[in-house]
Amino acid sequence: MRTAAHTRHALASLAPAAIVAAVAVVAAQGVTPSCKMCPGTYIPKSEIDAYQKRAIAQKITDQQVRAVDVGKSNVGIGIVYRGRQTNPEASVAEHDLVSEVYHVIDGRATLALGPELVGKERRPASLKTVRLQNGPGNGAKSMRNPVSYEIGPGDVVIIPAGTGHQFTRIDDHVEYLMVRIDPDKIVPTKSAAESQADLKTSGIETPDEAKAAGAKMAHLGKEYEPSCKMCPGTYIPQSEIAAYLKRAMANGIVDQQVRQVDIGKINVGVALIHRGKLPAPAPRSVAEHRLVSEVYHVIDGSATLMLGPDIVGAVPRPATDVTVRLLNGPGSNGESIRNGVSHNVSKGDVVVIPAGTGHLFTKIDDHITYLMVRIDPDKVTPHKTEADSKADLQTDGRATGAGGRR
Repeated sequence: MRTAAHTRHALASLAPAAIVAAVAVVAAQGVTPSCKMCPGTYIPKSEIDAYQKRAIAQKITDQQVRAVDVGKSNVGIGIVYRGRQTNPEASVAEHDLVSEVYHVIDGRATLALGPELVGKERRPASLKTVRLQNGPGNGAKSMRNPVSYEIGPGDVVIIPAGTGHQFTRIDDHVEYLMVRIDPDKIVPTKSAAESQADLKTSGIETPDEAKAAGAKMAHLGKEYEPSCKMCPGTYIPQSEIAAYLKRAMANGIVDQQVRQVDIGKINVGVALIHRGKLPAPAPRSVAEHRLVSEVYHVIDGSATLMLGPDIVGAVPRPATDVTVRLLNGPGSNGESIRNGVSHNVSKGDVVVIPAGTGHLFTKIDDHITYLMVRIDPDKVTPHKTEADSKADLQTDGRATGAGGRR
């Protein structure tokens, strides 16, 4: 069977005119949504702040807020708070099956990344991080030829499954939102109700509780083949993201892809979205992407966002549309969402939109700006490297970014 990934690689060798024709054929065949009739997930900043407050009080580093099934992958949303650290962490961390994207909220630190681990030792299934957050993996004594980055507010880091990572210094503290990408669905989902129940506890397991839970999931302690073999990490400075925002505001561009990286079983994109004041939605402005799921982390502004899988009057987007070719892959625009659920979103909120789920901004107060993580298990959208990004920023962006309708 010919997959979307096979098609994309085949198109790379075609002439531009042939590419358009070939993509049109693929689009005309129709694509089934990865997640059928799946709702969107809204996570308010207040919920994330409650975990952060508990982290400081109980000295907990990493907490899973939610984990959502988006069809071909689970997606976890975590909050991580690390205190001052003058020396390197005792162990390098590596996760075999779960990739991570960090979006730094506050603080500064030095983070080393590298795929070549020295002195690996399996993490036991009794660890909460293995059972509920990152899945199976290793600790290691060091990395061979790691690359270090000074990270701060607004920076983004992509760590493929199988890639080592270690904080070697933290100035006072560092806090970041973490998007976990789990195509093997090795980590359990976590609903809003489960999150609220969790927040009523201390968040700390006793040794006996950890041992008993680990015994039930002993398979997580065995050796797994890393999803991405010898893959480097990717660092995106806030200055690069700010350059896209500046261009968005100058040229009226809504959606711009900053990077797109292969992390093994999935492509992951990082985009910057800026939308201006919207008193009411335009006709046929419900958006839906068949194969690519999205995570929003609101940076600034406020808006009302409607979500729902039951789209009325959906019409496929043309294959020549930049959103189809470069950003979100095949999808449609619709007239409305039947029984859509509206959320008032603002700075610090997170939204998870599975592939196939409709989304529509019904009102934007003055503007809204958000970082988007795109999850593309079919690898239907092209890669975008650091060099590609720098070249793109030399242009006005109209050929690579999307306008007012997505």
